[in-house]
Amino acid sequence: MRLIAGIDIGNATTEVALAEADGDRLTFLASSTIPTTGIKGTDANIQGIFHALNVALKNGGRQLGDLDLVRINEAAPVIGDV
Repeated sequence: MRLIAGIDIGNATTEVALAEADGDRLTFLASSTIPTTGIKGTDANIQGIFHALNVALKNGGRQLGDLDLVRINEAAPVIGDV
């Protein structure tokens, strides 16, 4: 089985979903939602990504070293009132 994390960086929150893949079968394990840090799509998001990832891993009883694959959405910068 492989442990996969899907990460969605949004304007207000960053979400992580963890699943185990066994062939074509996915089993959901845990998730987290953390306020997005910095402007979406910039290096400032890295802190929030790791926070959300670590919370989801803890919720799923897993560790960072257990991850086999991480998929991140295409988070193009969104600049509104800046």
